[in-house]
Amino acid sequence: MLIRLNPKSDVPLYRQLMAQIQAMIASGKLRAGDRLPSVRELAIDLRINPNTVARAYRELDQLGVLEARGALGSFIANGQIMQSRRRREDEFRVKLRDALGAGASLGIEPDLARELFDELADEFYSEGG
Repeated sequence: MLIRLNPKSDVPLYRQLMAQIQAMIASGKLRAGDRLPSVRELAIDLRINPNTVARAYRELDQLGVLEARGALGSFIANGQIMQSRRRREDEFRVKLRDALGAGASLGIEPDLARELFDELADEFYSEGG
């Protein structure tokens, strides 16, 4: 599981981790029933505090993305994957609409908004989010 966190980002590490796991599900790299590394294993691999991984896993479990099975570990949930993806897309759409509204109020033209979005998206995703 290839995860890259950006400690310099304004986005908390647990949120970055959540987003990357959700992106791997959306892209098919992770599928329903797949087991995730243990909190301890992933924390060691990412060189972060285990509490950060535990929080990400807990929140993904609450969203129905993961299913915690006690000592067996955390698994990608079966029925919630598409619902989770739609929910995330809807939330992202709202945030983009807000950002575009802010840009429009600053006089940013649509072509420049697209150019800035593409530039920032390339920068964000090439840094691992």
